[in-house]
Amino acid sequence: MHEIDAVPALNKKLKHDIEVVVDRVVVRGDIQSRLADSLETALGLADGIAFAENADGKGEGVRTVFSAKFACPVSGFTIDEIEPRLFSFNNPFGACPSCDGLGVKMHFNPELVVPDPDLSIEDGAVAPWSSSSVPSPYYLMALKGVLAHYGAKIDVPWKKLPAKVRDGILNGTGEDEVTIKFNDGNRKFETRKRSKVC
Repeated sequence: MHEIDAVPALNKKLKHDIEVVVDRVVVRGDIQSRLADSLETALGLADGIAFAENADGKGEGVRTVFSAKFACPVSGFTIDEIEPRLFSFNNPFGACPSCDGLGVKMHFNPELVVPDPDLSIEDGAVAPWSSSSVPSPYYLMALKGVLAHYGAKIDVPWKKLPAKVRDGILNGTGEDEVTIKFNDGNRKFETRKRSKVC
């Protein structure tokens, strides 16, 4: 430690860590304004970083680090500046990323999607797409594409399809690209995509 008037010359070729002692305070109930001024001075001198160090003999040498930059001075982890919208559940900035601020997560029940595992895809095993009065042919073509990708047949009962095929239909094919051929009677086209059927 050096008095400010007696600071030694520094070697320009070396990197130095310089700390400035701004204030020494005894913790009492009437130091709020002094503490605020000292902390503001420290943050101004040290580019938004300040240390508070215990000197009472019990926790001597233990430091608490403060940052005015919403960043961890050790890891560099940062957060956005605190503002009201971050505390609003129905604002995208404050909403839980897992449930989008709704407080619940929606999942589908595979047993409701395929209520009768004895049926085949051809016979309408995927209930949401087979129960409409005029089912879209595109749904069946998409299902055929997934089945062809895994080498499965459309007339095999759902419960006898390999687990990977059932999972591909219910949860998508992940990184696997599936070729889907569409033909509505007027035009034909083919596309390759990562499939999420249901």
